[in-house]
Amino acid sequence: MAMQDTLHALADPTRREILNLLKQSRMSAGDIVKNFSVSGAAISRHLSVLKEAGLIRDEREGKFIYYELNTTVLEEIMLWMSGVKRRMIMMKRNKNKVILSSIVVLLPMVIGLLIWNQLPKDVATHFSFNGQPDGYSSKEFAVFVLPLIIFVIHLFCIFAVSTDPKSKNINNKMYSIVLWICPLVSVFICNCIYGYTLGFIKNIGFITGLLLGTLYIVLGNYLPTVKPNYTVGIRVPWTLNDQDNWYHTHRFSGKCMVLGGVLLIMLLPFMDMFILFTLALVPGILPIIYSYLYHRKKAR
Repeated sequence: MAMQDTLHALADPTRREILNLLKQSRMSAGDIVKNFSVSGAAISRHLSVLKEAGLIRDEREGKFIYYELNTTVLEEIMLWMSGVKRRMIMMKRNKNKVILSSIVVLLPMVIGLLIWNQLPKDVATHFSFNGQPDGYSSKEFAVFVLPLIIFVIHLFCIFAVSTDPKSKNINNKMYSIVLWICPLVSVFICNCIYGYTLGFIKNIGFITGLLLGTLYIVLGNYLPTVKPNYTVGIRVPWTLNDQDNWYHTHRFSGKCMVLGGVLLIMLLPFMDMFILFTLALVPGILPIIYSYLYHRKKAR
């Protein structure tokens, strides 16, 4: 009977998420509710199920009731396995997208092999703020190692999103964006290196600004739709611990990124690389400041 109660309790993703939260530290019911978009009454029912299964225990301190884990080693293993199963299902559901995006990340290798004889022994792989090359690498590094580095980052991003305890809060559109950022960057960077080396591209700064501006517009457009999670978004203490702060910060951040992306593209003909990167940093810094000020205002 006890095993059935445990399996029943672990079958629900919300209850598994509560247990994962309590792994970090004991929490009051109010603190637990802040991490979910459901009502306090619903969380209270989930806590009752977990308590009846013996997976958590509570302790009253003054006006508050604090909950903490009460799991055995076997039950913790079962919790971990249930999470792994959910993540495997998620990765299997997106298997074709993962395979296709991984192929695109490594596509510059094929292009590099096709133009191998046209590439010099050393190629420019790093550029200064004025768009001039200030770092060189072997063509072997540019053709093989660079795409492989981006490929490893790509796999890490997929793993991070898939293993996020709150991965269900990352909608399909944002997941697709995360999935295709590295392939886009790989094709862009490697082909810019090839194009500059062969004389087809003259202004690296302009093309870089165009890519950054486009990415900012796309990311900013969908950022307000992302619910609290540990992988995608403005992940600072004030947003992670307060769902209301998360919501308002990401509404503000989305507008900042879209506006920043539009300005990047519009001002490209009139600025150098230093101004470009300065302007690119502002939409990322402002939301953090906004989140902190929102937290201070709410704490008064």
